Amino acid sequence: MTIPPGDDRRAVPRFKASFGCSVVFRLSDKDSHEHAALGYVRDLSRDAVAVVLPSNETYGVDASSLELVEINLALPVGYVRLSATLIRHSPDHSGKTLFVFKIQDSKERAKYDEYLATLSGE
Repeated sequence: MTIPPGDDRRAVPRFKASFGCSVVFRLSDKDSHEHAALGYVRDLSRDAVAVVLPSNETYGVDASSLELVEINLALPVGYVRLSATLIRHSPDHSGKTLFVFKIQDSKERAKYDEYLATLSGE
């Protein structure tokens, strides 16, 4: 089967978004303190969230410390905290870094899914 180049082959739809978030992480397994980086969501789907975070030395984050995180999303329906694991990261065109996180089972997942339903028109 040939898929035309313009067709989206993703298993689930992705939605463009732009709202604030924080990513909470530990610098190492032995670190007992939580650290947070402020950024914004670039797009999201049922399974993943793409977040842009600073990449400078002072306020930036190291991808090796972001394997398992908590993402606090400032959704229009209220704040939602989701557990997530890092899938990939790459430099962004703005000099920041784009991180894509896979959403894990979270207590507030239903609120996130409810918000996604409003984006998809369900």
